[in-house]
Amino acid sequence: MKDSGGWVPPWGENASNKGAKVVAVDDDAVRDNADNRRKRSFGSRFISLLVLLAMIAAGVGGFAWHRSRLPGGSALNCSNQTSAKDAKDYCYGGFVPLEPRGPKLSTAKAGPYFSKAVADVYPADDTLRLAAAGGDIKAVHAAAATAKTAADHAAEALAARTWPKSLNKPIRRVILEYQERSAIYANLTTNTNPEAIDWMTYSEFKPSGAQSIVRTALELDSEPDPAMPIEVTGLSDAGSCTGFAIIGDDGQDIPRRCVTVHAVSRIPSDVASIGVTFNLLDADGVIRSTEVKTLYSSYDDDGNPVRIHNNDDVTMTLEINPDLPQTGWRLALVGWSVHVNDTADLSKDSEIHQDDYTARQIAAATVVNDFRFE
Repeated sequence: MKDSGGWVPPWGENASNKGAKVVAVDDDAVRDNADNRRKRSFGSRFISLLVLLAMIAAGVGGFAWHRSRLPGGSALNCSNQTSAKDAKDYCYGGFVPLEPRGPKLSTAKAGPYFSKAVADVYPADDTLRLAAAGGDIKAVHAAAATAKTAADHAAEALAARTWPKSLNKPIRRVILEYQERSAIYANLTTNTNPEAIDWMTYSEFKPSGAQSIVRTALELDSEPDPAMPIEVTGLSDAGSCTGFAIIGDDGQDIPRRCVTVHAVSRIPSDVASIGVTFNLLDADGVIRSTEVKTLYSSYDDDGNPVRIHNNDDVTMTLEINPDLPQTGWRLALVGWSVHVNDTADLSKDSEIHQDDYTARQIAAATVVNDFRFE
C-alpha cells in the first residue's frame, strides 16, 4: 500500500484495535449480530450425550457432505451452511487443481503474460458484486457466468506456462485461487438464496497473499479493489440539529450533532434506500464511537418510496450524540448497505445487502479522511 500521507485507518492508530468487532457506543447505533443464529443452548448431560450420539451416527454421510473430496480434486466446501435446507446454496469446490506446464516464461515476459491472463476477472467480478448489491438475481446469474468464464481462462492461461523458479510456489496458489473463484461463481449462476448470494459474493473468497507476492516480483500493480456500490463524494459539518427517537412508547425530538453526507449509488438496479456506516475518531485517531450510521430514503406524496437509480446523487444526514464530537475529530468509512425493498412495507420481506469497504478504499476516500469537525 502506498504511503497515505498521514491517513489514520478506521480502527485507529492503536494496532490492537484492528479488525475488532466492537459494539456501537453511540446511543443510536444498533448492531445485529448474524452469529446469533448459530448460538445454541445446552441442556443436561443426558441430552448432550444424545446429541453427540446423533452426530456420530450422521458423521459418515454428514461429514462427507460438508467437506467431501473428489479423487485428485479439491474439497467440496459447504462449511457456511446453517441447515440441511440451505446446504447446497453454500457449496462450491470439487475442481481438479491445475499444474503449471508448457513453455517457460522469462521474468521480463512473465509480467505482461500474467496481466493479460487475469485482466477480465476483475471487471466481471465488479459486475457481479453490483448486481448482488441490488438484489437482481437474474443479473447475478448472468454476471456470475461471465465471471466464471474469466476465472477459468485466468487459471488455464497461468497453468499453460512454466514460471520463473522463484514464483513456482506462489503461482500455484494463485492458480488455485482463480479456480476457487470459478467454483464460487459456478454456485452463483443458479443460486436464488439472497443471504447465500451475499455470503458467496462478498465473504467466501479469502485471498492467501500469493497474488501480492507474484505481482510484487513481476513489478505489477496491486490486485484491483472491488467495486463500491455506494461512493461517498462529500462531507460537511451541519452543526447542531434535531433528531427523532422512540423513547418508551413515545416519539420525541432530541438534540443531535449532524453531518451532511453526499453519496452516489453505483448499483445498476433501482433500490429503496442506501446507507453508509462510519467510525468516529478523535484528533489522535482513537475510535470514540463505532458503527455510526446514516440511511437515505424518500417518499412521494402518496407515501410510496422514490427509487434510487444508478448514478443518482443523494444527500443524507448523519446524526451523532452531541456530547461526542469535538473540534478536530473526524470520520472514517466502515461499510455500506442497500435496502432493496421499502422497510415500511410489511407485505414484503426485508431484503438488505451489505459489506465493508476494503482498507485501500478507506485509505483512498480523501473527502472522508480530510473532513474535520469544527
